[in-house]
Amino acid sequence: MYTIGQIAEMFHIPVSTLRYYDKEGLFINMERTSGIRRFGRREIEAMFRQQKEAVEAEMARMEKTLDMIRFKCWYYEQALQDGNEERLSAILPDKLPEEIQQLYDHAHSS
Repeated sequence: MYTIGQIAEMFHIPVSTLRYYDKEGLFINMERTSGIRRFGRREIEAMFRQQKEAVEAEMARMEKTLDMIRFKCWYYEQALQDGNEERLSAILPDKLPEEIQQLYDHAHSS
């Protein structure tokens, strides 16, 4: 069993964040001794699951951003080659080359 301070130090998480997680019900059935939170294996596993979900969500957001940047690089490269954006305007939003269309669609998905 670990105290909140030990967990905060081990995982480089502010104590206030751990208290917030507890208040939000992340640590169901957490043991308390004289009002002091005691973290066991279950609580640590729940914390890792939540961190995993947060990281996965951030990675998905960043992938969308990267796809938008890839699309824009292609778009402006083409516009420079053409000398204008007329041809590109005519093929937007759904007549792009397949690989570029996938980037565009992913970047614009909800």
